[in-house]
Amino acid sequence: MIGPRHLGAMLGIADCADDLKEIIRRRKNDLKLSNEWIDLHTESVNGNWDKYFGISSQKPLSHAALDRYLQTLGCTIAVFVDPAAEAKMRDLWEKRDGRQLRPAARFGRALMARAMPAVAKELGRRGGVKTWRKIPDPRLRSRLMGELAKLRWRPKRSALAPEPQQETAAQ
Repeated sequence: MIGPRHLGAMLGIADCADDLKEIIRRRKNDLKLSNEWIDLHTESVNGNWDKYFGISSQKPLSHAALDRYLQTLGCTIAVFVDPAAEAKMRDLWEKRDGRQLRPAARFGRALMARAMPAVAKELGRRGGVKTWRKIPDPRLRSRLMGELAKLRWRPKRSALAPEPQQETAAQ
């Protein structure tokens, strides 16, 4: 949720991922929960807690794992501006040129419907170029294309196949 809401006691301040892991580890210990219970209720495999938060943690904390552990431990992350860090970094920030900015917008269905034929045509062209590059002789390519066209237009494969002619017995 974005926006103000009532939060409980603050558990700590984290400036980096290791600090955040330490705060989460401390919360689990304050609740006196076992590693097995945490693994079970986060729908993780046995030993997953140790891989993320153990003495010799092997895995960096992914966003999915962070979401699961925060929910299981009843925690929320709040982000605040650190004035000292901001003052230190302010001179390095490069501002965007406002003249070139367009409002962020998603591609609409109408735009995609207009663009898809051109995209499909280009992808087909690239596929054809890649395929036929392997056959350098133009006469051979022409002959192969002729044979493929004949196979495509065989009457029995056609959607409008001709009706079979019945021979009259009295001829």
